[in-house]
Amino acid sequence: MKPRPFSSILLLAFLCLAPSLRAQCEVHQTQNVYDGMWEENDSFGNALAADGNWMAVGTFSNEAGPNSGAVHVFRRVQGAWQFQTELHAPDAFAHDNFGAALAMKDDVLAISAPGDADGRGAVYVYRRSGDLWSFEQKLTAFDGLAGDLFGRAIDTDGTRIVITAPAQ
Repeated sequence: MKPRPFSSILLLAFLCLAPSLRAQCEVHQTQNVYDGMWEENDSFGNALAADGNWMAVGTFSNEAGPNSGAVHVFRRVQGAWQFQTELHAPDAFAHDNFGAALAMKDDVLAISAPGDADGRGAVYVYRRSGDLWSFEQKLTAFDGLAGDLFGRAIDTDGTRIVITAPAQ
């Protein structure tokens, strides 16, 4: 199925980011990323994280039920982004929204699922070894309650993960 224009990722190159140079800056499309694996209404690109030659893209995949979620991982090879793998939560369930927020640094990829366990939320940690991404652990709030949305926003520096629970 051919993606609709707004459901694909357009990679843009920002040639100058310094405030003093903005008037001279050019922005141009470098690649339209389409791995051919998502379906219409999957919301491919609802979240994005990139670090070096790696990029992760969230989608509201319906593989394990409505809005269970998935993350497509790409690697830049000779200047072009190539699909590498699709990640799912090992305990995927409908409405988990796995991939709603992403954070990537070095060989660590944190993937949120704020809808997990009736909205208690969770963050799944994957680690890369070579070109293989492996599930490492699931993080949850020790005092989590339904509707907390743990993992709504996340970030990592590669050794620590910061996680919000905006409804707690």
